[in-house]
Amino acid sequence: PQDLQDSVADLLQPFQGDPIDKVASIDAMGFILGAAAAAMLQKGFLAIRKAEHLCVLTLAQPRTDDSGREKVMESRTDAISLGLRILLVDQWVKTGGTMRAAIQLVEGLGAPPPRPAGVTAICTEDSEGGQWLQECYKCAHCVP
Repeated sequence: PQDLQDSVADLLQPFQGDPIDKVASIDAMGFILGAAAAAMLQKGFLAIRKAEHLCVLTLAQPRTDDSGREKVMESRTDAISLGLRILLVDQWVKTGGTMRAAIQLVEGLGAPPPRPAGVTAICTEDSEGGQWLQECYKCAHCVP
């Protein structure tokens, strides 16, 4: 339990004092970290799911996974209102395609322009997509 608490604290440390209204995380391993981060911040939690896993009205976002396959992610349409600051959480950012799709979902649902509050993952690889994320968004990760 202490290792999980320490990891989440490390991921959230760069965002101390930043306005965060809700934590969104990506299906499925990201849910563990995202739920822990939301609990630690005492904020709401939003699941960004694979297509057709939610039984409510959703916004869909196509993406390409790290093997080049086309996939779709979804989020409920009523979870984000204009002006909310969303922290995006996943366990691993390899190419950045999944996180980019999650960012597009959050921005499409009403996050304030121009960006979500930030992006955090256990590891963000030094790929083209990982570099893009770190250049464009406030990011945190635990594994160098």
